[in-house]
Amino acid sequence: MGWSAVITGDLVRSSKMAPDRYNLILQQLEQTLATLSSNHTDFSIYRGDGFQLYLPNPEQSLTAALLIRLNLISHDADCRLSIGLGNIDSKRSQISMSTGEAFTLSGRGLEALKDVYWSLQLPQSLSVDWQLLLRFADVLLQQMTARQAQVLYGYLTGDNPSHQQLADQMQTSRANITQLLNQAHYTLFQDLLSQFQLFLGEQGKL
Repeated sequence: MGWSAVITGDLVRSSKMAPDRYNLILQQLEQTLATLSSNHTDFSIYRGDGFQLYLPNPEQSLTAALLIRLNLISHDADCRLSIGLGNIDSKRSQISMSTGEAFTLSGRGLEALKDVYWSLQLPQSLSVDWQLLLRFADVLLQQMTARQAQVLYGYLTGDNPSHQQLADQMQTSRANITQLLNQAHYTLFQDLLSQFQLFLGEQGKL
């Protein structure tokens, strides 16, 4: 049986948000999860600032995790999250009641997060190479401005948009879009996502 993916996360410093801002961030999070899921039962927000997303296709998981964080960063927020890849024993309509390796690994990974805001958990030990790649990517994300995150989010969710198309959508100049994408290191994130596809292919779990 092939792997599935589960992303478990929580908002960063949510207890310090004003009520109106907290509601806005939750709304953005819910919209992103709904966009990424294939069914409304595949995600949930719980305990106020915790969330979980089930993805039947593991190759979508790193992109989904990145988009969740970019959307939040574009609103001057962020989250901690853990991607768990593995088998699913029972997928229930209430995702919190579902069981399986991917759910267990994702939950444990979130609990273990300390110095970084995301992690990838596999049934076997993750290579040092991938641990370092994710740590470097996390540094870039934590340093990213809201505007840079907004443009990178638009670039990754668009149908291979040109810089001019993004500029038209965001009502700015093409030069500004190019500058913001370069500042967000968009080619590095593209390469990271491409390498993740190759990595999963090598695991034989796609």
